[in-house]
Amino acid sequence: MKWQVTLTPSLLAMSLFDEKSIFRELLLIVFFFMSAVSSAIANTPLSNTPYACTDLNSNDAQWESTKECSELAFNVPLLDTPARSSGPEVADIDRDPISTAQKIELDRLSVLAAQAENANKASKLSKPEQANAAWIMGLLTLHGRGLPADVKRAKSWFQIAWQQGEKMASAGLAWCEMVGCGMPPDLAKARYWRTQLSKVNRGRALYFEWLARTKSAPLDLQNDADAKSAIDQIPHHKLLVEAANAGDIHAHIELGIESAAKNQLNEALQHFVFAEQNSSIVSNNASHIRAEIIDAKSIAARPQSGLDRNELAESSWLQARRYHRGEGIPINYVEAIRLYRKAADLGHLQAKKMLDLIFSQSLDSGTINIFWMQRLSRVDVSGLTPQLPIVDGPVLLEREETGLTDFIPRVWTKAYPTTNQNLAPCQPQIAPC
Repeated sequence: MKWQVTLTPSLLAMSLFDEKSIFRELLLIVFFFMSAVSSAIANTPLSNTPYACTDLNSNDAQWESTKECSELAFNVPLLDTPARSSGPEVADIDRDPISTAQKIELDRLSVLAAQAENANKASKLSKPEQANAAWIMGLLTLHGRGLPADVKRAKSWFQIAWQQGEKMASAGLAWCEMVGCGMPPDLAKARYWRTQLSKVNRGRALYFEWLARTKSAPLDLQNDADAKSAIDQIPHHKLLVEAANAGDIHAHIELGIESAAKNQLNEALQHFVFAEQNSSIVSNNASHIRAEIIDAKSIAARPQSGLDRNELAESSWLQARRYHRGEGIPINYVEAIRLYRKAADLGHLQAKKMLDLIFSQSLDSGTINIFWMQRLSRVDVSGLTPQLPIVDGPVLLEREETGLTDFIPRVWTKAYPTTNQNLAPCQPQIAPC
């Protein structure tokens, strides 16, 4: 019995001890839980406080894997500008606001094109003016005239127009299959659409064929004679001439640029004049060639003995710059240096500066450094120190934005009336007289 009496207090003491341990453990758990909650509240940003994952410090790295951070990283816009929908086939440039006439025309086209699209979905045939409106909407959408540029939507309009009976839409489909229009190019489909296009516009079909061949096979060398002339001639030249003879303005643009590069200015002007009335770019090319012809005639008409020393020096300097930069004439560094020396001997200060720059980086063999000459063609030496001009580079002859630009109706382009001023003699073998 004594043993039991002694044992009972011991068990009681042990029981009390266990209850106190459990209570202390519960207190510790509650304490750590409250501490964790307080820390989380202190480190949680307010709902109206901007927060970005990049603002986290090394101590808060664990937050980067949380749902809130990952969502915020995608939801916070980096830029406020809207996403552009155009593709690489057209220049993504800012357009001027459309005029009232253009707005009225766009509304009319939109209604007619929507009717063509609805008829196409219903497998019905729309009216010719509705199919033509879909074709025009494709052109406007491709080039970003009056609405955002969207090459995929443009191709869709071309398909609708073709299925509704607009044969000229084959030009848009041929172009889109060549360049992609948001999808990989398909040469087989492009060939099919060129065949369809040749039935309504043979010249443009030939020009597209030239473009395709030039892209796939830049050099057309069948023998040694072709290899020798390849440097001075456009690849697949006969095909391009055939397209020009069929009346394609883009072929005339290419041939005009080729003629200008050979310093055959009268021939170049004849090509540009043929396409001038349908293109502001070609009109600028023609104006530039006219100015070159006038300058050449004025220099040739004035005997060298009739020029005083300063006029002759300035004339030699300007002609040297043309050869150096390739402005309307082929680049010829040897002739440029000869004319620089002539101008410098006559006391032209800029010519002296240019010569000093040219020979400051000559090769060890004593010959001129071609790459250095190329860089100097952009340098302005009119000031105390050489510097690059604000308008960089020579005046260059340009091409149209796409091979379809000239099909855009006149209401969306500026009118450029033809002029007979300073025209080259009529050459039927180049352009119709």
